Amino acid sequence: YRSLYQDYQPSVSFEAIYVDNCSSNGSVEFLRENYPQVKIIKNDIPKGFGENNNIGAFASTGKYLAIINPDVSFMEGSLDSLYEFMEKNQEVGIAVPRLFNKDLTHQYSIRGFITPKIFMNRIISHGKDDSMNHDIVKYLCKNIDVDKIQPINWAVGAALFISREMYSKLAGFDKVVFIIKEENYDIFKNTIGARFENMIDVEYVFQKIDDIPMHDLDITNRIKPWGTAHAILAARDVVKDKFAIINADDFYGRDAFNKISDFLQNSNDNEMAIVGYEVANTITDAGSVKRGVLEEENGYLKKLIESVIEKKNDSYLASPLDGRSPFEVKSNTLVSMNMMGFSPKLFKYLEEGLVDFFKQNKSNLEKCEYLIPDVVEKLTLDGTFTTKIIHTNVVWLGMTYKEDKEMLVREIEKLVRNNTYPIHLTDYEKI
Repeated sequence: YRSLYQDYQPSVSFEAIYVDNCSSNGSVEFLRENYPQVKIIKNDIPKGFGENNNIGAFASTGKYLAIINPDVSFMEGSLDSLYEFMEKNQEVGIAVPRLFNKDLTHQYSIRGFITPKIFMNRIISHGKDDSMNHDIVKYLCKNIDVDKIQPINWAVGAALFISREMYSKLAGFDKVVFIIKEENYDIFKNTIGARFENMIDVEYVFQKIDDIPMHDLDITNRIKPWGTAHAILAARDVVKDKFAIINADDFYGRDAFNKISDFLQNSNDNEMAIVGYEVANTITDAGSVKRGVLEEENGYLKKLIESVIEKKNDSYLASPLDGRSPFEVKSNTLVSMNMMGFSPKLFKYLEEGLVDFFKQNKSNLEKCEYLIPDVVEKLTLDGTFTTKIIHTNVVWLGMTYKEDKEMLVREIEKLVRNNTYPIHLTDYEKI
């Protein structure tokens, strides 16, 4: 704060907000005595990186947000330069400054996306940034001109300058919970998780075959996890607020995240939601697909029919998985892609439903699956919850078939060119 208020105070007007995460080192008292102009927000309980950022952002009023770690000192003109750059480049959502170590040597604070090969080389080099391994040099962006303004893949979260408009478009999510197999933890955390841990709170939970309420079942021949509803239940100890679920390998589109976020912020504990995509926006030319056809009444779910859908000339044919007769659907018929919103109240019903699930499937323990669409439909039909259908007209992207890859990369590149996603998402293709 000395560098901000005394040494290098910016010429642009600003407000400073300090979110105190239950510190015991006298920080609050120091700020009150020496910098009374700082707005202080004290947490009652410790909270994570992303949630604390949201607390500060929601309390702010400026056009831009400078999210800065408390141990960062400003250099002369740094905030003014960031402000001027963002004003002149309205298409940019986030800018990060060059960071220096205490001795003013360059700090490797920007990164390329990590791959399994880079992960292994980081282990071999004990995570040291002075390694000259070719892959690590590329990962740490050592060969780029750091004095040049340029797009990057990602940066550490120590100093970010972001427009309020962009921050709002991030939909306010402040935590990601990855549900994975325990044996995949290390490689997943250091490849996929590493991309997010400097931007948002990340938790990892394990879906285990033996995490069941009935211990008299013979599950020795069970190989697959128990299904999507059981996967969500695995997160019951770390999810305490309203939450959304998605498939990790699908590309849902910004509009869908914004709309499910709005729902979660304004819904009550007895409401659920499903984001409905127009079926024509989810179909691949490579073959048939599984989709949950949504029947709605006044914007709420009436029935969810899990079906195989394929395009037949200019129409679409849905064949229900339960054996009912096939039926035709229109191009704008809404289907579920497993983006849903819930309150933590759901976990109670998942646990109760799991007991009933095993009672009904004692003779089919090798293949049965406890699926979230089935749970949602049951809880809706019996009146336990109401389920709102949230319509989005964005195109869902995913790889159902290997032939879809070319289309997927092309569509993501189009989103980047149109500034829907003003970052280099296409680097995901290389992983």
